Amino acid sequence: MPATARNVVPDQEDILLAKEASRLLAKLRDGDEPVELEMRRNGDSLSLKLPAPVVRVLLDALVGLSDGKPVTVVSQDTVLGTVQAAKFLGMSRTHLTKLIDSGEIKHHMVGSHRKMMFTDLIEYKTNDDEYRLRKAAEADKIAEELGLM
Repeated sequence: MPATARNVVPDQEDILLAKEASRLLAKLRDGDEPVELEMRRNGDSLSLKLPAPVVRVLLDALVGLSDGKPVTVVSQDTVLGTVQAAKFLGMSRTHLTKLIDSGEIKHHMVGSHRKMMFTDLIEYKTNDDEYRLRKAAEADKIAEELGLM
């Protein structure tokens, strides 16, 4: 895994702690002001300010962990290979390669290996999700017009 990615797979204790932390942090989610946190571990304590966008990212991560899901935080400038990219997009490497070859997903070559910027994968995923939602809405409309709903 690249040095710009951190993966957390929660155990039962992590899940319980994440549930409580997400419940409390959700109260501070809204707003653009920094959030001040007091933290303690083994007698050491510190106070820090987190920017509002970081609070929202932290809350998203805690919600995922509280559901028992692994969470990965990835820097926007991370470069992924085809195996990592396919896993992120939830598709086979073969299908990803077809999308790359057709130009639907941007990539660059490093030797003989296809590499993708994480931001390009996010862009593809966002566009694909929007396309699927539009098509589902169109199908619902047709079904309604035909009296199937």
